[in-house]
Amino acid sequence: MSGTAPSLSDLFYDSTYNPGQSIIDYTSIYGNGTTVTFDELQALVNSTVTEAIMFGVRCGAAALTLIVMWMISRSKKTPIFIINQISLLLIVLHSALYFKYLLSNYSSVTYALTGFSQFISRGDVHVYGATNIIQVLLVASIEASLVFQVKVIFTGDNFKKIGLVLTSISSALGLATVVMYFVSAIKGMIATYQDVSATQDKYFNASTILLASSINFMSCPLLVPSVIFILAYSLKPEQGTVVLTTVATLLAVLSLPL
Repeated sequence: MSGTAPSLSDLFYDSTYNPGQSIIDYTSIYGNGTTVTFDELQALVNSTVTEAIMFGVRCGAAALTLIVMWMISRSKKTPIFIINQISLLLIVLHSALYFKYLLSNYSSVTYALTGFSQFISRGDVHVYGATNIIQVLLVASIEASLVFQVKVIFTGDNFKKIGLVLTSISSALGLATVVMYFVSAIKGMIATYQDVSATQDKYFNASTILLASSINFMSCPLLVPSVIFILAYSLKPEQGTVVLTTVATLLAVLSLPL
């Protein structure tokens, strides 16, 4: 057995060399010779880690708010309290399912780089589908809370007519938002069950715009999450769309009790 240390590459002594641009050669669905740089691989890992952190913060904030509301609320039988509690519970459940998705083969670096669909189990696809359905229920609870609060604000006789108009518009906008999220979820699930690499971005974009519009219309204090929703729609996926949408949904739900 030789004790001689391996010789170092000449690049070790080159101060201008960027190891992030080193190329990894591997086999993908496109055949042998597929390449990726270390920088591109690191960006993919960083994106997943960022999503995990944001969903962790989202889950913790929602769970803490749920507990605090339960402790300080005097009346726990009012419709608005029940709706807000449901919204917070759905945030926690949706985050838990997303954690499962992030730890599945569907979200793995292997699948992202190679594209081999046989690597994805039916269980991974089922988790993706369940996550989408819980997202629809979460949006439905948010819209229900907003519409109910608009109705309550204008219950007085002096504002009955304008209240009826605003409640009707809010209800129509909220219903359209929920329907679009439902369509986006179903279309996405159908496409995914047929081909795990398929996407349905146009439906997701439309539902995001509708949710931002309904929040803008029904509650001025929720203007910040609306702006974030618009940014999430306008940015490219690799620029943090998922993270922005996650933050916006969290801010919307946490603002409902106000």
